[in-house]
Parts: sequence; structure tokens; C-alpha cells
Amino acid sequence: MERTLCFFRGTSPLLPEKYVRRDYFVSAGGELCRALPCGGGVMVLSGKITPELAASVVSECRRRSFSAVIMAARPSHSARALSAALCRELRVYAAKGCFTPGCTILVTPVWGESLKNILSSAISEHGAAALYHRPRAERFTLPVTAQRGESLSPRELCGAAKQALRRAFSPELCRKYIITESSLILYDDEESLAAKAKEALNAGAELICEETPTQNYS
Repeated sequence: MERTLCFFRGTSPLLPEKYVRRDYFVSAGGELCRALPCGGGVMVLSGKITPELAASVVSECRRRSFSAVIMAARPSHSARALSAALCRELRVYAAKGCFTPGCTILVTPVWGESLKNILSSAISEHGAAALYHRPRAERFTLPVTAQRGESLSPRELCGAAKQALRRAFSPELCRKYIITESSLILYDDEESLAAKAKEALNAGAELICEETPTQNYS
């Protein structure tokens, strides 16, 4: 299986056109719709989907030269049925609720989870896994009790970096962090993303990343 560091948005010399994200959704009338004009890439499918859409999705992917489909729909029996139908024709990535045999399971870690452990567990259970990650800064109030933090804009992250008492890299999470008097801030840059890619490769998984981090705040 090809294991590729994928950036869906932004530009990077590591980005082949076939891995560019192309969003699709299902209309209220049950029709497959494009969010933007496109050609080549990866289809990301969301909305209230049904197994009857399988032929339309396969046809659209062939016509647009898409290399894979990401099932971004809400977990449902219909979504799982559609992913099963698509697996016969395309490479399909799916969240746990939409997973069927033949898919590559998408893993999204939360605070406190060892990246190595969750990848190993996902591959052991499902056979193939892809780490789905959106590089974003998250602020947690100390002591940390939540699994998800408050999202920070690049400007807010810059401001927090100026108040840092400590800056370091977590090998367990493969993320950079900043500690201030009242908060813990997790964020990604090219270095931490490269660490994620290495961890995923060592586990036999892929890394699929929505955006390209562009600044190193450490």
C-alpha cells in the first residue's frame, strides 16, 4: 500500500495533484453536488448519503480522475452501505462509524492519547489505518480535563508564544506545546508534522492532513 503525506489545502512541493481535497455534498433532494469546480484529487463526501449514490460517486470519480473517496458523512447504516459499495471500485477512507471491510480507517487522536498506541490499535483491529489530522492550535486550561481544546487563530497563537514559560515537543503526541501561567497550548508546524508522518510510516499507516502548517512558533 502506498503511504503518502497528504496535504488537502495549501501548497507544498510534497503535494501531487491527485491528493488535493475536493469537497462534495448531497443536496436536500439527494443529488451529488460539487462545492467548487475541480479536476483530479480526492473526493470528500458529506451530507445525508444513501447506497443508491454509489454509481453516481464512482462515475464522478472516474470522470474527474479522483484517486479516492473520504467518507465524511455522519455515521449511519446508509453511509456504511455506500462505503462498502464504493470499496469495490475505489480506495475509500472512512471514520469508525462508516467503516466497512475494504476501507482504510481514519484515526483522529485527542488529548492524552499516544499516537503510536492508537495507530497500532487501529491497524490491529481494522487492518489498515490513516491518521486524519487538521493542524490547528488548541488551548487547554490548566489542569487539563478536556479532550479537545479551544481553537486559536495564528494571531492568537503568536500572542500566546510571547507569554510562554516553556516550549517543547511531545514525542507521545507528536505535537509542539507551549505552557503559560494558566494554559497548555498544542500546535503543529512542519517539524511536528514530519514526526507524525514518520510515526505513521513506522506503524504501517498513512498521514492525511487538511492544511499545511507554515510557521514555526518554537
